[in-house]
Amino acid sequence: MKTAFRKLVEELSVLLAHSPFFRETPPSVHAVVNPAAGLFTRTKRLERSVELLRERMSSMPARGRFEPASVSVEFTEYPGHARQLAVEGIERLRGSPAPLLLSAGGDGTHRDLLEAVVAFTDSAREPRTHMPVFRLPAGTGNDSADARTMNQAYRRLTQLHESRLEAAIETRTADGRAFYAFNVASFGLDAVVSGVTNVLKRTHLPGNLYTLVADVATVLYVPIFGIPHSRVAWSTGDGFEEAEGRFAVVAFGVDGGRRYGRGKPILPDARNMCAIRLPPLVRRIGIKKHVYRGTHMGEPEVIGRCTTMLQIEATERMPFQFDGEMVWLTPEAFPVTMRIRPSAWASLQPRSQSKS
Repeated sequence: MKTAFRKLVEELSVLLAHSPFFRETPPSVHAVVNPAAGLFTRTKRLERSVELLRERMSSMPARGRFEPASVSVEFTEYPGHARQLAVEGIERLRGSPAPLLLSAGGDGTHRDLLEAVVAFTDSAREPRTHMPVFRLPAGTGNDSADARTMNQAYRRLTQLHESRLEAAIETRTADGRAFYAFNVASFGLDAVVSGVTNVLKRTHLPGNLYTLVADVATVLYVPIFGIPHSRVAWSTGDGFEEAEGRFAVVAFGVDGGRRYGRGKPILPDARNMCAIRLPPLVRRIGIKKHVYRGTHMGEPEVIGRCTTMLQIEATERMPFQFDGEMVWLTPEAFPVTMRIRPSAWASLQPRSQSKS
């Protein structure tokens, strides 16, 4: 099976070589593949993706066909392995005139790879440089990928025109830990939903697991886990605003227009912070429907802001998720500070790319 995955990456690299960004200098590609990602474990989905790729490849003229300079493929074997493989790829590609890291997996694989990119850039002794990354939608949710579907990814791979610096969310706790997110980080009910979903999706249950778990959690989360009183403060540029109370969700994105939980528009407009006060049970169900449609920002329980820094204080443990990975933060971890790190890594985009 790994041979088939390797062949898939090689053909994707041919598409890359046809993009305007690499037309003059063929790309040197290092791919990190998670063979346990949703695309690779669901036969029909993989077969359809390969079929679409073959159609796109066959439409290319034989004359003038471009090829990558080199292609290397590594496979993850355990959670977090993508970090190590990314570092090895960066070392391998250093000195290449047109390097590219290709992440083929779900949101967790993309996060691990980008964490390695940020850490390597921070520790590099030479002038700060950014090795570009492209994230394939090979998982189940694909909220962090550079395309919503593989067919869209195939189109974009031939249209890449410019490198764009992207932000990251750096979260630091009072007990010395650091977490990074490249899409959305959040506290509350949705963090537990992410954790449960990550466990259940290994069973290959059908349907949208995130929505199913969220529906159940809306009713059962509060009586089982409770929601502690907390203080949320955010930077306004000139100072800070704050709010206190019991918040069902506090979400912070690298910018606005962000989705998580398999496409839920938690940050549907330009505002990148959303705090939802805990409403009564019946109202909770109504708010959930608004979140699914991206119409919640105008509701009275919701605080929406644009900010570059967020701080949360609590005296009880709280669940925290960063790009789908969930951990429980105990009272010793608070206050927790989250801030936007601009220009943390580089993506490749078509000309005048706007987020969709």
